Amino acid sequence: VFLVRLDWALVVRHVRWIAMYTTSALLLPLCAGVLAALAACLLGRAARGVSVALAFFAGPALCYLIDPMVIALQPWAMRRFVPLIFPLLFLLALYGWQTGLRRLGGRRAGLAGAVFAGLAIMTAGTFLGSSAGLASHGAGAGTGAQVRALAKAIPPDALIVIPDSNASLHTQIALEYMGGRDVLLLPLAGGREGRVENAMVRFLARRIDEGRRVCLLLARPTDLAGPLVRHFQLDFLFEQALSFESVGFVAHDAFPEPPATAQLQNRVWEVRPQENGQVPRSIRVGDVRDDVGILVKGFHGPEIEVRPGQPPTPFRWTGPVATMAFPPVAWVALTIDTSRPATARAATIEVDVDGVPVDAGPTDLAGWHRLHLPMPRPEGAAAKRIVTLRVNAFSMKALGLSDDARELGVRIVSAEIGP
Repeated sequence: VFLVRLDWALVVRHVRWIAMYTTSALLLPLCAGVLAALAACLLGRAARGVSVALAFFAGPALCYLIDPMVIALQPWAMRRFVPLIFPLLFLLALYGWQTGLRRLGGRRAGLAGAVFAGLAIMTAGTFLGSSAGLASHGAGAGTGAQVRALAKAIPPDALIVIPDSNASLHTQIALEYMGGRDVLLLPLAGGREGRVENAMVRFLARRIDEGRRVCLLLARPTDLAGPLVRHFQLDFLFEQALSFESVGFVAHDAFPEPPATAQLQNRVWEVRPQENGQVPRSIRVGDVRDDVGILVKGFHGPEIEVRPGQPPTPFRWTGPVATMAFPPVAWVALTIDTSRPATARAATIEVDVDGVPVDAGPTDLAGWHRLHLPMPRPEGAAAKRIVTLRVNAFSMKALGLSDDARELGVRIVSAEIGP
């Protein structure tokens, strides 16, 4: 039943990926060599250790051929296949060739040895030739020193928190092994943060109460601190660029081009308990250093608008639902731009504070507006007040204006925080 339901088209595709390293012409002799080694084991004629090598080879190879993907864009098995399975594939094939050529050659040991040497040289040359573009590029040169400098710049002995949406960057591994730092991946976005929010908050609060500093590291401008904003104060410390070599995504039947230089702008905040008297009175939304401390979720990456005769204005688009967290103050005023393409419906905004609807002025808006939000302070209110905006979003792609498929609500430019 398993073999019938298996998607053999995918298996063939994954075999082709292996052939990118070895070529199709060489892959067939390699497989024949492995089968010869397997036959020798079954007949009890294999040298000691060959059956163990086959056991270590068979399981991972089978998993790889069925499905090597973690997600649609991340093949977990190929990066493990190259350093682990390829050596076993070559060793088993070489052993199978040697065993088979000895039996076929009989007394002509010299000829069998020459053929075996030729196959070995051809295998090494083909594999190294296919990988030379990547291996000779020097990918990662200098990155280690930058990682160590980043680790050194973060306060010593601090626990470093990274959102698990950045797990694919593997920054946590570099900081742990090259910088000697303690790093924790936490689900700060993607919909899973709500299920573990209380546990995360209690854990970090205990670390802070014990006297340990906690720092948040965000590598992309679209990253947000998520639930941390609800419970803590985030103080910006510094930003530091880190350049590295990146291999771009290619079609499944293409070998990747040599790596290209990419850059991350790492920004670090210290996570502290909320303190009275430490509240900024004006926050520029769109300036990552300012706005990460109030944005919870539902915001797109920062952008800058340039209008003739005016200085550049940073802003962020909201999505259909955008959440912010503010300290317990009397009021908050949001400067927003509700202008939209002529073919989109006018913006309709609903606002609530801690789940209670508040009157923020007119609901059908067009152009620049200042939403003044009263923030009542009921007895026993939480340390942070949660403001939620619900907007009838539109899509530039749905309107046929561009390929931008994001759901866009309104543009928020700044937040003024009252006493």
